[in-house]
Amino acid sequence: MAFNTFSLFYIGIVLILFYLINPSARRFLLFTAGLCYSFICDRYAGIAVTVTVMTVYMASRIIGYLQARKLRIPAAAVTVISIALCICSLAVFKFSARILSLIGSKDALGIIIPIGFSYHIFEAVSYLYDVYSGGTDVQKSFVDLGLYFTWFPKFISGPIEREGGFAVQIRNLRNVHLNDPIRWYNAFTLIVFGCFYKMLIADRLKGMTDTLFAIPDAYGSIWLILGSLAYTIRIYCDFAGYSMMAAGVSLLFGIRLVTNFDSPYCSRNITEFWRRWHMSLSSFLKDYLYIPLGGNRLGNRRKIINTMIVFAICGLWHGNGFNFLFWGLLHGIYSAVDSVLREHGIKKFRTGMTGRIITFVEVSFAWVFFRASSFTGGLKYILYIFTNGPCTDAFNDQLETLIRYPVIRWVILISIILMIIFDVIQYRSGTSISAVTASLPLPAGLSVCMLLLIAIVIFGNYGPDTNNTMIYMNF
Repeated sequence: MAFNTFSLFYIGIVLILFYLINPSARRFLLFTAGLCYSFICDRYAGIAVTVTVMTVYMASRIIGYLQARKLRIPAAAVTVISIALCICSLAVFKFSARILSLIGSKDALGIIIPIGFSYHIFEAVSYLYDVYSGGTDVQKSFVDLGLYFTWFPKFISGPIEREGGFAVQIRNLRNVHLNDPIRWYNAFTLIVFGCFYKMLIADRLKGMTDTLFAIPDAYGSIWLILGSLAYTIRIYCDFAGYSMMAAGVSLLFGIRLVTNFDSPYCSRNITEFWRRWHMSLSSFLKDYLYIPLGGNRLGNRRKIINTMIVFAICGLWHGNGFNFLFWGLLHGIYSAVDSVLREHGIKKFRTGMTGRIITFVEVSFAWVFFRASSFTGGLKYILYIFTNGPCTDAFNDQLETLIRYPVIRWVILISIILMIIFDVIQYRSGTSISAVTASLPLPAGLSVCMLLLIAIVIFGNYGPDTNNTMIYMNF
């Protein structure tokens, strides 16, 4: 969901009703709240998710009916057709505008993908596949299945949940009690850390990165390098911050979302990076694309081909420009090289601090094409890094245009240092920084949260004139 004043009011109203009504009616309340929120966000998103729920519900019941009667071939046919329809519907929204624009049609301007549609389709594909393969039971309750798709904290940007685990939590909603201080405290820490990552780092870096990528020819190479690093930090803090806030809000209702980020920039190689970055998407691509393609069971050459296919599709899922495809293929190449190094027992470039630096540089380089408006724009940005010169004499003047107020510069710098410390603690402890904080003695944990909260209130980037939408709302 979009975390703004209206969303906070909406969460508050739903939360009050959740604990006031009969526990047996909570499922209906949350389904209704999610459906209403989808229409409030975007009426097309509301229509799209409603049609998705109805279609997937009917298809899964048919698959379950056919399997109960041992009709495997018809059940497989219905599964393939249903999944194909889901993927085709996503492809229509993703690529029709691009195709129409290439042929010069004005209709391309009217095609906009509904908010959250990509995530709903991936969840639909995983659910239908799991029903057919026996990974989950057929959901007979339309309300429960609808709540799985419309749960409003994850409606806009995920994470991509699996229906089986989510259904168990839905059935347990009646056992969620108001008097549960540990759960409330854990939710509070998640929300505070999420706001810190989003509002003090990602949103504060937005103006700087947008300016540098819009007119890279006007800035020196030092600033362009800093801009690529800033976007590397920004996209992580933006999405990880959102994921933590969504998880925190969900926990207020007794629902635990899957972990979506786990200190990815501490990774020693690109393979580890993709185990820690957008983990719900990585898991989806592995289970429903890489493994069905053959995974690593058919030899090294086929393994590399499968890896390239997966990352190409990952790139196209993020956008229909060649820059997104190139971003995906770059990661495919990184992963293929890492796989070869691992096969030959070469550890120098994929372990320790050397591996971390190499991985961070690889990821930062690829983000340039991800952020650029086009593939050509990404190439020009890289070219300007080598041709613009350092422009050290104009460094301070350019600093004034990018980050005007000195206090904001210090806020950004200190916040990034704290973020690095938090991520290192999280990486070494093997659990989330919010969980680490919640495990501290109560006075210490509350002190950390309150200090972050005060910093957010004083220095956070928010207000009616700011545009702090999540980056991944576009995907």
